Amino acid sequence: MPKFRFTATDSFGNAHTDVIEASDMRRASMQIGRSYARIDEIRQVGAAGRVSELASVNVGSPRIKKSSLSFMCSQMSTLLNSGVTVCQSVRMLVGQSADKKVRDLLTKCADDVDGGVSLSAALEKNGEKAVPRTLIEIVRSGEESGSLSEAFEDMAHLYGKEDKTAKKIRSALIYPVFVMVVAVICVILVMIYVIPSMTQSFADYESELPLITKILIAISDFFRFYWWIPAGLIALAAGVFVFLSSSESTRRMIDRLKLKLPIFGKINRSAAAGRFGSTFSALMHAGVPHVRALEVLSKVFGNAEYENAVRECAEKLKNGRSLEGCMREYDCFPVMLTDMCGTGEQTGNLEYTMRKAGIFFEEEAELASQRALAKLEPALLIVIAVVAAFIVMAVYLPMFQLYSLL
Repeated sequence: MPKFRFTATDSFGNAHTDVIEASDMRRASMQIGRSYARIDEIRQVGAAGRVSELASVNVGSPRIKKSSLSFMCSQMSTLLNSGVTVCQSVRMLVGQSADKKVRDLLTKCADDVDGGVSLSAALEKNGEKAVPRTLIEIVRSGEESGSLSEAFEDMAHLYGKEDKTAKKIRSALIYPVFVMVVAVICVILVMIYVIPSMTQSFADYESELPLITKILIAISDFFRFYWWIPAGLIALAAGVFVFLSSSESTRRMIDRLKLKLPIFGKINRSAAAGRFGSTFSALMHAGVPHVRALEVLSKVFGNAEYENAVRECAEKLKNGRSLEGCMREYDCFPVMLTDMCGTGEQTGNLEYTMRKAGIFFEEEAELASQRALAKLEPALLIVIAVVAAFIVMAVYLPMFQLYSLL
């Protein structure tokens, strides 16, 4: 069982340092909280603690993963409920997180909070590119209402659910992508190494080769001698895509296309609607006003089409329009999401309705990914079978002709 070394202060102001065993940091904090008035420091010791310090490096995107955010928020909620101060909780979490990005962010935030800055302001200053705007706004609302531990608990649940949904969708779609990549690599290797050795046996073939064999040899020669053409085109296309993606209008066009793709569009639309419902509900539960909640939502979607629609809805809401009426003007919002929003506004229970809508569309996204997999699997098998049949026929037809001449 993991061991935790802690420093705590009792009710008489005396400091104590000891080591306890617990299944995780949450249970360790609860055990210590029963015996001491305040926890000053706690960290895991032993092999697991040393591994966690070396487990991650700060590479790639500055954004912190949803799984790491969920863990951080859960631990913050536990520590705050145990009576640990905000600054002490942040400093204690620095040594507990296995994500270097989280440790760097919390270290900077702890220094700012020590200097009298609120945690939300410290997150906004140091984590603008690392954490979603939603977290900053809900933490700020929790500070103002005095329910910071509940705010962190809500965010832990939200990010944990988003991470779980995203992983389910990825796991459902990774199989067809893997099969396609392996098939393409195998075909290229066959064209470069196998076919040339077989064409040498056709060199002394006196009669004319079948058309399908000529096509196969031409494709093989193209991959052998002109491989740089497809490689250059792929690199050029990637460069053009990255360049155009920097433009707001082009990014909106690409994101609009993502929502209308034949198979994956349904997944993207359901996932975005689920994110809208869950995040909007969490912001309202934290006490964030509707207009401000929509403004925050417009910055965290990751889809320019949705971000623009939500941003314009927020502006129209300021003029006294209903949210349902605003949403009906945009095709990106599913009809059911708009109807549920209208029901929530009419009954005065918009937060509950949006939470249910988020759950519904997240489940719909998972089902859509499973249905997409069911459609893609037979299509991939057909494509692979056609390619394999083409190669086999191109190789064996000359042999059959040669045997018929003998």
